[in-house]
Amino acid sequence: MSRLSLSDNQHALFAPLEVVKDQSRLKSWVFAFALVFGHPLYHWAWSTLSPQPYESLGWRLIAAGLGVVALLAMHRYGIEDRRAAIAYGIGAAFGTVVLSAWFYVANGGNAVWLASLVALTMLYYTLTDWRLATVVTALAFAVAYVCVPMLQVGVWANGMQHQVFDVSAWLILGFTIAMSILTRYTDLSMQAVRMRSQLGALGITAHEVRTPLASLQLLSQGLRDRLYSLRAEKAVSAELEDIKELADDVVRFCEHAHALIETQLANANPFKPFAERAPVRLGDVAQSAVATFVRGRGTRAPLAIVTVKKDFSIDAEPGALQQMLVNLLNNALKAVVLRHGTTVPGQINVSVDYEGLGQITVSDSGCGMTKAELARIFDPFYTGDPKLGHGLGLTFVQSVVIGYGGSISVTSVDGQGTSFSISFPKATPV
Repeated sequence: MSRLSLSDNQHALFAPLEVVKDQSRLKSWVFAFALVFGHPLYHWAWSTLSPQPYESLGWRLIAAGLGVVALLAMHRYGIEDRRAAIAYGIGAAFGTVVLSAWFYVANGGNAVWLASLVALTMLYYTLTDWRLATVVTALAFAVAYVCVPMLQVGVWANGMQHQVFDVSAWLILGFTIAMSILTRYTDLSMQAVRMRSQLGALGITAHEVRTPLASLQLLSQGLRDRLYSLRAEKAVSAELEDIKELADDVVRFCEHAHALIETQLANANPFKPFAERAPVRLGDVAQSAVATFVRGRGTRAPLAIVTVKKDFSIDAEPGALQQMLVNLLNNALKAVVLRHGTTVPGQINVSVDYEGLGQITVSDSGCGMTKAELARIFDPFYTGDPKLGHGLGLTFVQSVVIGYGGSISVTSVDGQGTSFSISFPKATPV
């Protein structure tokens, strides 16, 4: 789990003021309409439905008028504009804590208005920056506490003294403000943590894409140099075949880089992950993934063996499935090298089969995992050795499998090897 560092707390304390919290257009318009129509409704409720000692139609109409001003400003300038933000901020402050503190004191601090003051104070903290809300709330309480008795408003008009801020009220209001500050402060701190994680993920993506691009550059240079050298020569079929293989590698690495970008974009959309779907043969995907994996290691040695017992297809995006298998193959190779120091054919195997449901298995004879490691392998950013990876490979694998309606299971024996088994219930046999 991520920890809140000093820098995260500084972000929460010294970030620019958000007069309009989160700048959600829908939330801003809903609240402005609530000011316009809600306060006349409140007046009817507190004067007719459940009469209170003090209620003022004039104050209610002022609050509704500020809601109209906020609506007009947001319609003309947009909520992101400073003028609209100021109009919204004034309406939000007056329609919540300023007015509720005034009515609370004017009603002699009765239970109904204590509850209303608590509710509207918490609402105000959800609408604006917690630092601004704290200052405005304190000022609203102070002005109401001083001015209402001085001006003989409401229950104070008969000249009698009323105990407004007793110990219970102070405790309730203090707790309300403290919890509102803590909630917003924690929210800002967690935003900083998420931003840091997102930046880290972007850095990882850049690193992953850089690898095939570097190979592309070398292959393209080799292809160019070979073509130049053949200008003055008569090309033989073997040389043309070499050129074709180089060109195929260029295309494959381009597809790999494209798949990396597409899969990261799919991960970035939490509401429609892996939305691109078309029938895909898993045998073809497995062969392509192994070829990409091998070329990415700068070799043509058979690092992994693919066995297609019975092929099947699912509706998916081939780039996401290919990257899923490449991630599993990368993990398998690391495990094999850790145990054996090198790899030979047969130590990494990919199997495609259909027996009532589609199944893909990636197994290796590597170092295996302990039970403690096995329990955390799908956790984001978890890695047994930070030097060997960033801890997002298997998280991505799991998200792809779940995104396409499948399930994944892992068996591993420490010191002997690991097997990842993926099942797709909605597969179609080929």
